[in-house]
Amino acid sequence: MKRIVLLLVLLCSSIVFVQCNIDDNNPVDEETVDPEIDFDNAIVIDVVDDYFSQHFEIRAYLSDKNGTIVAEEKLSSFNKTILTTDFENNEYDLTLLRGIPGSNGELQTFLNIEPTIYTLKLRPKLNPNFEAVNLEITNAVPEFYVTGITGDYAEVGYTGGTFLLKGLLEETPGDFFALGKMPDEEFPRYFWREDVPGNSTIGVNMLSLPFAEKSITTQFPDNYRLDLTITGHRDEDESDDKFIKHTLLKTTFSAGTTSNQFYIPENIFDYYELGTKFRANSAFYFYAKKSPQITNIVTLPNFDVTINSSGINNFSMISTGKYDYFEALYTHDITDSILDLRYSVFGEFSENTSFKLKTLFDSIFSNTPTIASDKLEFQDVTIRDYDVINSFSDISKTYIGGLPDFPKFYTFKGVMRYE
Repeated sequence: MKRIVLLLVLLCSSIVFVQCNIDDNNPVDEETVDPEIDFDNAIVIDVVDDYFSQHFEIRAYLSDKNGTIVAEEKLSSFNKTILTTDFENNEYDLTLLRGIPGSNGELQTFLNIEPTIYTLKLRPKLNPNFEAVNLEITNAVPEFYVTGITGDYAEVGYTGGTFLLKGLLEETPGDFFALGKMPDEEFPRYFWREDVPGNSTIGVNMLSLPFAEKSITTQFPDNYRLDLTITGHRDEDESDDKFIKHTLLKTTFSAGTTSNQFYIPENIFDYYELGTKFRANSAFYFYAKKSPQITNIVTLPNFDVTINSSGINNFSMISTGKYDYFEALYTHDITDSILDLRYSVFGEFSENTSFKLKTLFDSIFSNTPTIASDKLEFQDVTIRDYDVINSFSDISKTYIGGLPDFPKFYTFKGVMRYE
């Protein structure tokens, strides 16, 4: 039996894509936290559910521009952590150390943090079992090529004259979509059925499946390599934190591909998301758009950055154009280790950006001799811009709080550069 495995993972997750809603649907009233708190000089992190297990913890640090820690607390479930200092007269950074003692960890520093309430909550989970749907397709050939399916994963094969397609439902029962092309036909054919039960088997005749005949052509900038993912969405799929996606296309193009024509079924999806990552001009570029129509043209961002110095204690870069925020990424890998660490520094847009964080980093790990700032390795800087973000505070609340409320439509652009 011939067997192929397709990994259909939404591109936006691989580019560390964060979507933010500028409106907080459940704002925390300052008076319900503590009427005596001076909120002009306090960071409040409100853990609203059972966020922590016995092996996982988050420590929060406030530090000044010299890297001196002025407040430090350990967060706990169903509790409000308050860090106070003189925000009215000085600027401070907030650092979160997330990790499992003795294993992996993540450090995040938010430069020039604003005093406010940050809500920390668990990410909503879909069906953790991802029950299967099995399509047994007759009158197909082994060369039948599956290009899209509901969710993130498909397993296909051919045996005994039947093409076998296995997909996983993110919700049970749920809508199930599959898209594939016969080698001798002009258009791909698609399967669509609503409220399919989990762990079910459906027999279908290939010749009975309708064609996806609506043609979309998207233009891309000149590039060395291009990764492209297109997903379809239905209005009811985003209710109750479902966020179910139906992948229409996931592919990688070699150098020189600046135009792509693809086909979609009509009258099924209410809107679409196109996400792409491509390399050009010695940088990686990101673009994503979620809207009622698939975009016909992807353009380079109208902003960029030049890195002058990448060290943790002398970071410096110059920006052109206007973007929302940046992330400088470092890693700290240890063989036979106590800890493997990912360190992200977030900051808002500035034409000239610099920071010095050696003192802060070494103070946090002063009791862990195997971790030191001189062992950090710079990876890259990514600058990002969203049309649904008003301030760096929106970004801080998103990264601190976990999964935000997703906007229905948005456009995202980003640039990643190495030293």
